[in-house]
Amino acid sequence: MEKDTVSMHFVCAAVARLAPASRSRALAHAGIPEALLQAAHARVPAQAFSALWLAVSRELDDEFFGLDRRRMKVGSFALLCHAVLGHLACSWTTCELMSPFMSRTPSSGSTTESASRMHAGSPMRRSSSWCMG
Repeated sequence: MEKDTVSMHFVCAAVARLAPASRSRALAHAGIPEALLQAAHARVPAQAFSALWLAVSRELDDEFFGLDRRRMKVGSFALLCHAVLGHLACSWTTCELMSPFMSRTPSSGSTTESASRMHAGSPMRRSSSWCMG
């Protein structure tokens, strides 16, 4: 087995939820020939699989690949990482950055209203001592 390669099984699983046109675009972006999907024992370079992972998440607009009933919109993981690392200031900007990732429901109103309600009762409003910003 070659070093730094990924089994075709994982490639097939990654593109399983894509429509044919989306699958072709994602595979082409990653430089993986579509014919390899039929070669069960084939392997692809780790870099190609990484590119495929990003392309599939963009095609689905879901960084969780449709594995949950609610999608994790592209950019959510990066936002979470920045928040954990403390790079986001404890301010209204945090809520503004988060608002595209909140769902809109008839009961909750707009994402801006949801962000305002979240911000009003959040620890950011009560105290900023926990914030590293």
